[in-house]
Amino acid sequence: MKKYIVTMFFLSIAIVCYTAAMIIGSEVLPDGTLKEPFYLIGIGGFSVMGAIISGIVSTLILVVKKIRNR
Repeated sequence: MKKYIVTMFFLSIAIVCYTAAMIIGSEVLPDGTLKEPFYLIGIGGFSVMGAIISGIVSTLILVVKKIRNR
């Protein structure tokens, strides 16, 4: 479990960002502009990508270590 701590961190950040974006919601202001927390969606997307990449790297390192120990 310790080897996937970075993956879990990125995934938890993504969940928090997407949940906050859903709770905050979006609204149309009287002048017709849209007010929405776009930064949370972007941070959540990058966090998901970070979780996927770190998960793949962690798994590859684990597989390489097992192959070398044979």
